[in-house]
Amino acid sequence: MEGNDVFHVPFAVNLPSPPRSMATVQSLCDVQHRDLPHLFSRVERIYRSFFYERAARKADAVVTISDFAKRTIVEHLGIAPEKVFTAHLAVDSEQFTPNIGERENFIFYPARGWAHKNHTVLFEAMRLLMTERPELTLVLTGGGLEGLTNVPANVDVKGLVPFQELLELYRKAKCLVFPSLYEGFGLPPLEAMASGCPVASSTAGSLPEVCGDAAVMFDPHSPRAIADAIVEAIGRTSELQAKGFEQVRRFTWEKCAEAHEAAYRYAVQQRALTKV
Repeated sequence: MEGNDVFHVPFAVNLPSPPRSMATVQSLCDVQHRDLPHLFSRVERIYRSFFYERAARKADAVVTISDFAKRTIVEHLGIAPEKVFTAHLAVDSEQFTPNIGERENFIFYPARGWAHKNHTVLFEAMRLLMTERPELTLVLTGGGLEGLTNVPANVDVKGLVPFQELLELYRKAKCLVFPSLYEGFGLPPLEAMASGCPVASSTAGSLPEVCGDAAVMFDPHSPRAIADAIVEAIGRTSELQAKGFEQVRRFTWEKCAEAHEAAYRYAVQQRALTKV
């Protein structure tokens, strides 16, 4: 395969357009606008339908980031399964060094303030823990958090933080909580595991696939389930640390690169068949 045989669209929007004779591969992380349309404006849905979906259907191959995302792309867009390649993401374990010693009394949630990140229900869980586990606080990082309302007194909204501070939060937190309602992949649970931080995670989207048996899973719609999962994860710290280190090793950038190469080869083969 020559270096100019494939045009790869890594950001979903197929611009600039490649030559018609060239095989094309599109990256499509998820089709959240199809699964949770109420979280998108009409304009956003039209935009994604035209740029994301149209490009994916026209591409010779599609690369996505989880088997969950692949299933939903196939289901919603009617694309043949053999045309969609899963390239799981990974973490650099040399950056996310583990702490298996003492941890501080805060729960950590790194996420932007988007609706599907589910801060509202998490706040209800923290109100339960305010009475049941008053020593525990919640630390939030990420952009767009200034729009959050009804923030409980036991929640510290830090917003955007430098990368080194993010690493330290992973290393010090008693537990990572990840109550997202939708994830095409979801890196923070793996980043936490690589840092020795036990994880309590939502069962939504790709998260069961990413977390395996190395996290306490919960229904993200239930404040009670979230609170209980946080307490359970903290109580199982040593066990979840060991399982987390194993789970992180299942995801490597080498495997991600191999999946991309397979997609490129498939795209070139398919384009060659159309010329016969």
